[in-house]
Amino acid sequence: ELVAHAIHRLSNRADSSFVDLNCAAFQESLLESELFGYEAGAFSGAKGRKLGLIELADGGTLFLDEVTELPTQLQAKLLRAIETRTFYRVGGVRKVEVNVRIVAATNRNLDTVVADGTFRSDLLYRINGFQISLTPLRERPEDIEPLAQHLLHQLSAARPIELSPEALQALRAYGWPGNVRQLRNCLERAVLLSNDDRITVHDLPPEVARPTIMPAPVMLAQQGGSNASAGSDSAGQNSYPSTASPASLREVERQQILAALEQTNWHRARTAEILGISPSTLYRRLRDYDLDRRN
Repeated sequence: ELVAHAIHRLSNRADSSFVDLNCAAFQESLLESELFGYEAGAFSGAKGRKLGLIELADGGTLFLDEVTELPTQLQAKLLRAIETRTFYRVGGVRKVEVNVRIVAATNRNLDTVVADGTFRSDLLYRINGFQISLTPLRERPEDIEPLAQHLLHQLSAARPIELSPEALQALRAYGWPGNVRQLRNCLERAVLLSNDDRITVHDLPPEVARPTIMPAPVMLAQQGGSNASAGSDSAGQNSYPSTASPASLREVERQQILAALEQTNWHRARTAEILGISPSTLYRRLRDYDLDRRN
């Protein structure tokens, strides 16, 4: 949904409506009237005309989430509406003209749903003008912080709020099976529970706040009495202090940053690259942890 919003916001339709529909959230009997609207008397309880979402998005963008869940009969009507830019409301006899951009999303394999006949190939070809594949959030830990900041701005615009280092570390360590939607729900809960302008790990849901079990660094003695630290990455680059016995996620992160700084002789850009974070994020961490080479 965030990507669909971005496509809309950066297009020449940005001044028009953005309308979204989760195709898996409605019963088949209700989905057609939700998408295309209905006329008075179209069915029992239809006392007046209702505009459908495709009509409300006229001139703008219609985002169809879980589009592969559309019933096959409704797929045919949607295909016709896209091709002709016209449709009939449920119970209607007059064509309605519409000019709308369709952005669709699914978490299913497109080749599979076409092969098993649950999704029309002609509709797929029509809406698949440009495809963007998004990897799961768990495979994009570097996106956690900017996404969280964006969502917090939406959720608490009237009360600016930030994440504590421990809370951010917990967010990065979690697997996010529900992807961005779950992250948003997590932060919404945290905003409600937070007593000040900072979200701590205690404000997060238990499954997210649960500390990540990390092995303690191990020191290996080389021949000749010199020491070499274990716990390095596959390239053998990252090393950690032998005295480390972290009591919290905050201390773990501080030690990791300090080790990377020492490895790069306090070259901040290189340190940020090693840690997999942006330079601006590193600067904030240095300030939060009071890390200064002069100290």
